[in-house]
Amino acid sequence: MGDFEVATGGGFWVALRASKLNLIFYLAMNATCSALKSIKPKRAKIANLDISLLTDDLLKECHDWLYNKFADLGFNDKAAKGPDLTAALKQHLVGKYGFRRMRLKVRSGA
Repeated sequence: MGDFEVATGGGFWVALRASKLNLIFYLAMNATCSALKSIKPKRAKIANLDISLLTDDLLKECHDWLYNKFADLGFNDKAAKGPDLTAALKQHLVGKYGFRRMRLKVRSGA
């Protein structure tokens, strides 16, 4: 068992069996975009992702954000399947990685 599994205790996922697949999707999306530092990574970049970039610290950070946002939205199946969690995650990723992309476009004159 990795440090990430020990740190999260698994209780979050066990308590939410009905929402589990949706939450795993959000965790994977958050972790992948965070590891690649991209708000919309291309398929080829995802396929070539160096797995070592998905550190325990990164996964814990992504998990903690997801847990807190999910709790804010009601901690239920509706929150996991509804559009609010998707929108919040996209906004979170744009806040972390969107400015860099926007700044590069301005510098290149695009």
